[in-house]
Amino acid sequence: MDHKKFKTIIIGSGAAGLNCALQLINKGIDPNEIAIITDNLGGGTSYNAGSDKQTYYRLSLVNSELESPTSMAQSLFSGGSMHGDIALIEAACSIQAFMNLVNIGVPFPHNKYGEFVGYKTDNDDKSRGTSIGPLTSRVMCEQLLTQLKKHKITIFDKHLVIDILKHNDIAVGILAIDINKMNTLKLTDRAFLDDIIIPICAEFIILATGGPAGMYSNSVYPKSQWGATSLAINAGVTLQNLTESQYGLASTKFRWNVSGSYQQVIPRYVSFKEKDKNGGPIGEPVEFLNEYFPDFTSLSKATFLKGYQWPFNPERIVNYGSSLIDLAVHIEQFEKGRHVYLDFQKNPKGFNWDLLDATAKEYLEKSNAFQEIPNIRLSHLNQKAIEIYKMNGINLWTEPLEISVCAQHCNGGVTGNIWWETNISRLFTIGELNGSHGVHRPGGAALNSGQVAGIRVSEKIVYGKWTSDIRGSEFIAIAEKKKEKWIKLFADLMRNNGKNLADISGLINRLQKKMMKSGSYIRDLNKIEEHLVKLKKIRKKIKETVLIENNRDIVNVWRLLDLIICQSTFLTYMKHYLIKNGGSRGSYIVVSNREENAIIPHPLLKNYKVKPQNHKLDEELLEIKLKKAEFDVTDIDLELDYSTKWVKRRPIPKTKDWFETIWQKFDDREIFLS
Repeated sequence: MDHKKFKTIIIGSGAAGLNCALQLINKGIDPNEIAIITDNLGGGTSYNAGSDKQTYYRLSLVNSELESPTSMAQSLFSGGSMHGDIALIEAACSIQAFMNLVNIGVPFPHNKYGEFVGYKTDNDDKSRGTSIGPLTSRVMCEQLLTQLKKHKITIFDKHLVIDILKHNDIAVGILAIDINKMNTLKLTDRAFLDDIIIPICAEFIILATGGPAGMYSNSVYPKSQWGATSLAINAGVTLQNLTESQYGLASTKFRWNVSGSYQQVIPRYVSFKEKDKNGGPIGEPVEFLNEYFPDFTSLSKATFLKGYQWPFNPERIVNYGSSLIDLAVHIEQFEKGRHVYLDFQKNPKGFNWDLLDATAKEYLEKSNAFQEIPNIRLSHLNQKAIEIYKMNGINLWTEPLEISVCAQHCNGGVTGNIWWETNISRLFTIGELNGSHGVHRPGGAALNSGQVAGIRVSEKIVYGKWTSDIRGSEFIAIAEKKKEKWIKLFADLMRNNGKNLADISGLINRLQKKMMKSGSYIRDLNKIEEHLVKLKKIRKKIKETVLIENNRDIVNVWRLLDLIICQSTFLTYMKHYLIKNGGSRGSYIVVSNREENAIIPHPLLKNYKVKPQNHKLDEELLEIKLKKAEFDVTDIDLELDYSTKWVKRRPIPKTKDWFETIWQKFDDREIFLS
């Protein structure tokens, strides 16, 4: 069997993966020994997601802040259910990661004295946030890719990784579908499949595939991003904090967070009964927020704070908090069947400068954004926020912006050690796929974490001690066996003559909508259990209901399998959390009519009895993995059985190191062995 071999392969081409490749090169790895494998170069979240002012979070570098790595670690750790040693690492390495970006050309602003100024972001007690505008992470990707192209690094674009190959719990390579070749060949049987499925051997594998972008119907993940969390699950890795995704208001025609400036200029929220084929509203608008707030002052306060407090948060519903808006949008859309828009062309009903919330008024006046209507205020406050929509065919001056509460980011993911290595030796996960974050995190902390991960992984690979590599003949035997199973599955589905065939894309869409109702920002144990039963039935019947009719269906079949496994794993995790008496926290509410302590947070939310947070669980993390170490995703009849374990979170280390001692351990590479 022909196959390629590299020292290190990185799966994914976002900011985390690109940086990791550069860090490996900077530490002496030959660029020819590194390969990036991606199904769509430039298609990931880092390159295509953002907000009005996308934040990067790092240690404060201004003279007025009393700051230390321990202080920043405490801000991360205080979010709950985060390990303290990981928090300290992400804080301590943040400046190294940040300055690497500065040095390769990411134009983070500094004053005339060279101080990199900052601002306070959500869940932040210092001014650690910085930004270059709506496209911070895109520019990071562009500059990182520019550096890698100078080194002529190998990039396998349009290659979909479908399996991680293992030998004795050691990652040794991958199987990938060559989409370029797939699209040029005629769909036949075995010969076609044998030609497009390729093995690649590697000493080290780094998963940087982002979050589970395809899991929900209402999503602000870019449409070009899918994710590949099932690769890790199927490989037998441990995962944690899968309950902790972030959800928030976003535009749907062009997927973008409507945070920050978009809320601070106090637009009006309106709903319509119908919309046209282009997404434009039809009929008379209803300003539905007026039903939820007693006066304009409280409405304007909640709207303004929604800019800072963008993720939906159960702690911010009562007393007319900013997250009451999210639930009002939800009810308007899913209970009343209406279409919801942000309108920057008119002020909300009852708008009056004298009645405007004091904090909002002061902010707008200081920002020279106290003009007559929202779109003019937005142009003064943040012109780039208007331009990003114009670049994507939406004119905020002349049309309202359709929105929904959308899945945005997964704080949980794969469990890694202090070097981001999983329980499978030589398999690392970085970026959003790695589950380093807790229940809450400061805005921009995810970008920092992804960059820090590249530093840590590269140090471990280059300076760590490793046993000998797998022999070529052993790898070929493993790859041939796995490849044959994938060929058989795809070939069987090509010949399917079942009577109840389902449209693959339609089935995926229905599962995404179902997940939105059962496992997103409103959670109910009964709905979670119902969805798990449905997933089990669908998976069992794939060979009866799914037909591969064209080349693209091969990718869609893999995505369907990925979706079923991801949803099953996440929902099983949520079920165990609720059984443990877990309550509303992070970015979701748990509704329960049986809970004595449940509260109705607003008179119009009588159908939403919210179970309060169980703060005891902030000191623990649930770990989950498949029971079967050699799980075969192509075996449809194989049960998805999980093992789970609650663990205490590790505290922030109290380091009092003696310089000469650490110097010696560093030079001897002893610190990289732990």
